[in-house]
Amino acid sequence: MKALLIARAGRYERTHSAYALLLAVERAGLAVSQEVKEAAEELDRHYVPSRYPNAWPWGPPHAHYKERDAESCLKNAKAVLDYVKSALSQPNPQGA
Repeated sequence: MKALLIARAGRYERTHSAYALLLAVERAGLAVSQEVKEAAEELDRHYVPSRYPNAWPWGPPHAHYKERDAESCLKNAKAVLDYVKSALSQPNPQGA
């Protein structure tokens, strides 16, 4: 999404939030479906607790994740990546 923003809006966003990046993509004039935004929002929910050992009240992060969580995250990541690939393959209406 950062590459998409650089390519389409000429700017770099300093965030790791997939949802916030998609909102920036929208502000840059590209349409983003509700489905893709929801996928990004779901991915954001896992960003901190999956990485930091003290994010959960007990146990390490891996103790809180199941196979269905991984499958859901992979599906959501694919939806976001497919959107970005599609958007990057379209002609740039701003000519940049």
